[in-house]
Amino acid sequence: MTMQEELSPEKRNAIEELKRRTINDITPKMREDETLFYRFLKARQFNVENAESMLRKHITFRKEYEVDTLLTDFTPPEALVKYYPWACIGYDKEVHVYFH
Repeated sequence: MTMQEELSPEKRNAIEELKRRTINDITPKMREDETLFYRFLKARQFNVENAESMLRKHITFRKEYEVDTLLTDFTPPEALVKYYPWACIGYDKEVHVYFH
């Protein structure tokens, strides 16, 4: 069963309302993830105003700390590179990372 089939009409409407209120402030990837809206609403007992406030704080945090570009744009500080030079060289059969 999908999330959409399991939700009551009231919860489905709350998700759509939260999405409508925040659509211009979130990334395209976040727009596609309906479970994101569901989680914020569930955390606030499906109160749309409280969930919106919480989600906006989350969005602000992501922008302030550049979470969405961290993996692609991060440049480690020189001291980190100098004193902790390592690289991931692979994985074992149990998916543990090998470092060099």
